[in-house]
Amino acid sequence: MAFLIQKSCSIRSLVLGCFAMLALALSLAPGNALAQQSPLSGKQIRKITIEGLDKTPESEILGRLQFRIGERYNPEAVEREAAQLFAIGKFKRVLGPYESKFEDGVAIRFVVEEKPIVYKVLYLGRDQLSESDFYSSTPSLRLQEGDLFNEYLVEQDRQAIRTKYLDEGFLFVAVDHKIETGKRGAIVTFTISEGSRVQIEQIIFSGNKVDSGDVGELNLIIKADVRGSIEALRSSLIDLSTDEVKVVIIHTAVGAVSQEDVQLASASDAVIIGFHVVADDRARSVAEESGVEIRSYKVIYEVVDDIGAVMEARLAPEELAFSDGELLENMTTREKGFWILSFFTPGYFKHSDLQQDIVNLKKFYRSHGYMDVQIEPSSIEILPEKDGLKIELVIDEGEQYLFDGYLFTGNTVFSEQVLKELTVARAGAQFNQEKLDQDKKAILA
Repeated sequence: MAFLIQKSCSIRSLVLGCFAMLALALSLAPGNALAQQSPLSGKQIRKITIEGLDKTPESEILGRLQFRIGERYNPEAVEREAAQLFAIGKFKRVLGPYESKFEDGVAIRFVVEEKPIVYKVLYLGRDQLSESDFYSSTPSLRLQEGDLFNEYLVEQDRQAIRTKYLDEGFLFVAVDHKIETGKRGAIVTFTISEGSRVQIEQIIFSGNKVDSGDVGELNLIIKADVRGSIEALRSSLIDLSTDEVKVVIIHTAVGAVSQEDVQLASASDAVIIGFHVVADDRARSVAEESGVEIRSYKVIYEVVDDIGAVMEARLAPEELAFSDGELLENMTTREKGFWILSFFTPGYFKHSDLQQDIVNLKKFYRSHGYMDVQIEPSSIEILPEKDGLKIELVIDEGEQYLFDGYLFTGNTVFSEQVLKELTVARAGAQFNQEKLDQDKKAILA
């Protein structure tokens, strides 16, 4: 029993001795980071140094500190200054503060690592847009040569460059960047793969209650077990074309319906016909997700009858509000051809023009009494095989308001009856902005 007690006491003495030696070593080590209880607390600050500065004058950084030489040393207040130095934005990291005895007071030391200067900004692969385009249009680039390097601004500029290209119709653009640091500073290189500028292949309006009078198209994809069946189906279906709806066979092949067939159908708004073939599991899953219709048949006349019914459904009469042609007259965006306000310019996609066109279309509708109209781009589909674009604008017209008449105020010279005789717009008629403008001119004349 005596042996066990003696051994336990010896172990406890050894552990306590180790802790005491470790504490002594930490307290005596020069330049250690501040402990919670500093023996130098309350002494005068005799020296403050910032190590690691190369580009920034030490006096500038010392002027940012909240304590000065000659003041009493407050460890907690000085500790907070490390975060303040980092917040200046000039340093990648700030170490310290470290304290040490100096003369009859204390010396405070910070160690910093400066951010590099942006020495050069390079744009490689740029061909269609000039460097001045990058800086003159919005969103503007913020990274400038001579500024402090900032990784956040590099990423922001990369996204801004891509946005500029997208707005000009370069929808396949890719922008990457590389950062190299040297003695003179950081070299930031943006590598741009512009891709092709996309033309507008088709503009579709839906929800405008319109039968435009143009020839519609019913796109079909035919998959069959043998080539002979494909040719027989092609001939029979093409013969279904009328003056109002044209049958277009966009793809044929022997074999089961595949995922690629479904993706093509989704991009071209096509119906897939499977003749003596079925769709694989992946194709069925993708078709359900994208809303693509796959129709399976075993007899040719069933195909002809079914597709004929689809064409008749597309000819169902609808209430006429504004035709596609009338709406296009209020847009600068054009299919392949030319913009109204920019003659001899190909119909390239420009996002800002499309946004302005939507504003113009809303104004057009409201001028005819559709005050609650809503217009949104439902889909903007890229057609990679054509370097083209299909734009669908969904229109929710709402109710057409009737004109309820004029209310005149402030008319002391002419009576209300005299003023009404000058106008052509009558209560109960459909709202028409042109007539209102005409009436305004007549009254002011």
